[in-house]
Amino acid sequence: MPRRPIPFPRDWSRISQLAAAILISACVTVMLMKWSERRNHSVAGAQEILVTGEVLDMTCYIASNLSGPDHAECARVCIRSGEPAGIKTKDGKVYLLTGEPGHSINAKLADYAAQVVTIKGRQTMRDGFAQLQVEEIRKL
Repeated sequence: MPRRPIPFPRDWSRISQLAAAILISACVTVMLMKWSERRNHSVAGAQEILVTGEVLDMTCYIASNLSGPDHAECARVCIRSGEPAGIKTKDGKVYLLTGEPGHSINAKLADYAAQVVTIKGRQTMRDGFAQLQVEEIRKL
């Protein structure tokens, strides 16, 4: 009786390479999914607070410690052009100000550059940065 040919030859080296590729792909996919979850976490657990302080242009403040009335025009221009904005309280705590996810708050904040305001919003922490998602701005 003649031997039947095997429809797919079993090359164990190729099979192990294919299995390793599948395993690596699965691991990378899981890691990307976990990373995406961390980046897109919601602010559902955020605490609502009121913060009173000076509206800052964060770029100049962090790089050169610039703030106050002498820096108002530069801060206004920088915030309006999309630079990050913040608020500094009397006790020195600084919050990065953000809008709703996907929406910039800079157009509203630029007019308050170097002025003292009260902001109502949701406080969160991310990578060591205190953030305040702005809900309302009140001029003092």
